[in-house]
Amino acid sequence: MSTITITITIANAHDSPPSSEWPEWYVYVGRAVNRKGLGRSSLANPYPIGQRLAFADENERPVTRRLTRDDAIGLYQSYITGYPWKDDIPREVRRELRRLRALLAKHGKLVLVCWCAPKSCHAEVIREALLRSKGGQT
Repeated sequence: MSTITITITIANAHDSPPSSEWPEWYVYVGRAVNRKGLGRSSLANPYPIGQRLAFADENERPVTRRLTRDDAIGLYQSYITGYPWKDDIPREVRRELRRLRALLAKHGKLVLVCWCAPKSCHAEVIREALLRSKGGQT
């Protein structure tokens, strides 16, 4: 039995070649950046760092604070996995994850391009979701 090696790396758009030169397995996963010619990805994190959002404090009272990097990644984790309701995953997200799984099967590799790398970001959540999936539904 042969072993198939797959790799999913995360690259910073600042360090990547121009998007017009990207091979098929380079996939932008961020928000729109018009000056770079990058449109909004359906996998972009809808929870930007610094966004004000209401949370419940330890007494279940609502408090508003700005999202930290860890907050944004945690919220994205729930968003992309549909936790606690799997049916809540947006259709365009499911479609894009299927497309990325197909690219991964075809090429054995993917490069997820964002603006955060090497800092932690939502691209890590995408990578883990793709690695966890076994050709099934996300």
